Amino acid sequence: MCLFNFLQKYILISTPEIFGNTTRSLMENSNNFNPSTPYATSKLCTEFLLKNYSKNFNVPFIITRFSNFFGQGQPVYRLIPKIIACINNKKKFPLEGEGKTKRNFIFSYDFSDGIYKTIVSGKKNSTYHFAGDKYYKINDIAKIICKLKSYNYRQLIKITESRKGQDIIYKLNSAKTRKELKWKPLYTLKKALIEVINYSENKFLKENLIYIDKNFRKKN
Repeated sequence: MCLFNFLQKYILISTPEIFGNTTRSLMENSNNFNPSTPYATSKLCTEFLLKNYSKNFNVPFIITRFSNFFGQGQPVYRLIPKIIACINNKKKFPLEGEGKTKRNFIFSYDFSDGIYKTIVSGKKNSTYHFAGDKYYKINDIAKIICKLKSYNYRQLIKITESRKGQDIIYKLNSAKTRKELKWKPLYTLKKALIEVINYSENKFLKENLIYIDKNFRKKN
């Protein structure tokens, strides 16, 4: 008797950080694990736990690993919304280690599309990678956003120390995933950033209008 027969698929959203810093593009079946942070270690442990549950209790798991996610409504402490918020409020953005680390970014639409296709077509006990083709330095992301918002990059940036345990680059090979799930990212970085900037500016405008309206009512 299977304790988990109520499950059709258990999908774990993991992270490329389990591989640590790597210059090679790693495929879905790679076992070159080298986590350098507690977060990455916890994700890798969860992957192992799921696999052991599958061996012992026939749990139908699927592991998904996504590149850096961003989109409208993301918390302001995250990289891209934080840069935008700093520009909107004319505050300095703390650029860790001169922003030389490289990351691949995936927009919320492509992220959600990946989850949907995993639910519909993902094979049990499989692993899938979701990543774009281009990698960007963090300082380049800041420069692109500054250009889109017509803001001075030097006026925005404040150089700070690198974060402990920070890897230089993660690389996911998503060839198998693209073929098997018929998935590929549809949004370019620039197109996605414009969507996020438009959202943040509309939200920023609404918040200021609400603030002005409240203060106007108090005075009158």
